[in-house]
Amino acid sequence: MALQFDKSKHCGWYGIITYIGSVIIAAFLLGFFVQLFDLDIDLEKNSALSLMEIPFGLLSCYLMYLVLERKWTSEFEKIETIDDIGKSSQEEDSIQ
Repeated sequence: MALQFDKSKHCGWYGIITYIGSVIIAAFLLGFFVQLFDLDIDLEKNSALSLMEIPFGLLSCYLMYLVLERKWTSEFEKIETIDDIGKSSQEEDSIQ
């Protein structure tokens, strides 16, 4: 998507940072609710908890994708070709 909107290839780091950040936030929230409601869950040696954090990471990456797509689409300008110079906006709309 970054290449489509003429952005740096390094924008892929946004997804990695978003995934890791959301997993960390989900872990903190889970620990907070375990302490708040005094639940008897072993947070250190439970692989099911690790699997529960995956949907949070994937959902946050998808939301970041939607945000970036909306932002970059609004910033993207169509590049005019030499044939488009001098045409009115009504002529361009009828061509497309």
